[in-house]
Amino acid sequence: MKQRASAYDLATSSAPACGSTRIIGIDGRSGAGKTYFAGQLAHELECTVVSLEHVYPGWHGLAAGIESVRVMLTHLAHDLPSPLPQWD
Repeated sequence: MKQRASAYDLATSSAPACGSTRIIGIDGRSGAGKTYFAGQLAHELECTVVSLEHVYPGWHGLAAGIESVRVMLTHLAHDLPSPLPQWD
């Protein structure tokens, strides 16, 4: 029987591709457990979770949220601290 790789194994099996940072995207339907899974994986990897739902400034903030993430990833790619405004 073929053994499945764990999420931890998959997340750490390749070198970082954004400076010294690994970016892991988690996608799924509403209520699928993405937040729970991200929290568990972050605990195992000892890393931070950035939830995109907190990046968008309101219902009509998709473009601004995308720009914020672009800036964040650019900073991380150059190993710089990454400012990321959060909305609630």
